[in-house]
Amino acid sequence: MNYPDISKFSFKEMFNDSSGKSDIHLFCGFLIVVVSCICFPYTIFSHLELYSNLTLAFLTIGGALLGISRLSKDKPLNLLDTPQPEPEKQEENAAN
Repeated sequence: MNYPDISKFSFKEMFNDSSGKSDIHLFCGFLIVVVSCICFPYTIFSHLELYSNLTLAFLTIGGALLGISRLSKDKPLNLLDTPQPEPEKQEENAAN
């Protein structure tokens, strides 16, 4: 069985998509989740109920960013493959 090599772990590669490019959605989602996880216990112990609801909302948004980025397929942007509108055909005059 192939096990991952922990000595080759890189934080930079943690935020890459499957093609090896950096993905800002992964970084923002990770940052939102970490900050929300830090702020949520603080709001509970400080009795700030309004802010605890907001931290849960931000935690949900960060989790959604991470989930959508990981579950969606990476599609390369190729402008040559986009469908082009067909040129209009000139109608022939039936009288001729």
